[in-house]
Amino acid sequence: MDSVFESVVRVSYGTAPDKGPGLAGPALPGETVRQAAPSAEDQLRARHHGVRVLLAEDDAINQELTQELVALTGIAVDVAGNGAVAVDAATRSDYAVILMDMQMPVMDGLEATRCIRRIAGREEVPIIAMTGNAYPEDRARCREAGMDDFIAKPVDPEALFAILLKWLPAAAAGDPVGGAATAPASDSAAAATRSAAAAPVPAAPTPVDAALARVAAMPGMDVARCLAALRGDADDYLEVLRRFVKAHADDMARLSECLASGDRVTAQRIAHTLKGTGAMLGADRLAAVGALLERALRENPAAGPGDDDLRPGIEAIGRELAVLVAAVLPAPAPQDPAASRPGS
Repeated sequence: MDSVFESVVRVSYGTAPDKGPGLAGPALPGETVRQAAPSAEDQLRARHHGVRVLLAEDDAINQELTQELVALTGIAVDVAGNGAVAVDAATRSDYAVILMDMQMPVMDGLEATRCIRRIAGREEVPIIAMTGNAYPEDRARCREAGMDDFIAKPVDPEALFAILLKWLPAAAAGDPVGGAATAPASDSAAAATRSAAAAPVPAAPTPVDAALARVAAMPGMDVARCLAALRGDADDYLEVLRRFVKAHADDMARLSECLASGDRVTAQRIAHTLKGTGAMLGADRLAAVGALLERALRENPAAGPGDDDLRPGIEAIGRELAVLVAAVLPAPAPQDPAASRPGS
């Protein structure tokens, strides 16, 4: 019986997740098996293990997910929670690459990039914009500020690995990583047999499977994409989802308060965070309505929370968050009426 993760991947992509070597059957006797070209992840692990990069990102969930992805390659990640902290970190340390979010409190990514470019010895450090905005004007502003490249949010693991490989210094001279090496068919066949023999027996469904299935059944949830980024770690995914809903369940109340007090910068940042982090977590419908609200805030600078330009988006996000809360947070246990009686 398939695990929930395998079932989700099959429904989403029409195939089961790769289970490793040996499933296609052993090679024929005398046949030479050509190894696949190394992936960007493998090349990073072989060539750049231990190098240090800086991640400038204010959202804790995005920080964690990006850190976990990069850590898979053996690259060390320092985190800066806003642009000012990133400038200070870049002043003190010579990072191989800087991943820079565009919208952050205190100092945004554009201003942080300008400041870093003025630091002696940091004029050429690769700075990669991490942005959920695909508008040409936003990309032009990144270029003008001194950024070298872009990676879209939600971050696709293979795209992240490829862009890091592109901008990290070339590998030192020596044996090539991976490539067109060949192995005797007899060795490959034996390895395939050992792999098949060692395959674990599928376990019975667990509470984690049930929780994951509940989340996957929500309209607009792409659980498979986020699980793939986390290498199938369902426990980790569910824990991140729980922290997300606890931190953001009241965001629309906060946004309305910001609008009422005239703080549109924070209101727009709330919508932007829901758009970006929602997409990172596979909550595509939440991310979509977050993007619509962010655009409405940008295009209607005088609108209040009750105005027709903003109210539908605020209400839609509130509904999406409520459904997500119900799916990932356990309902409180019913109270025993007898326990509340005097003398009980």
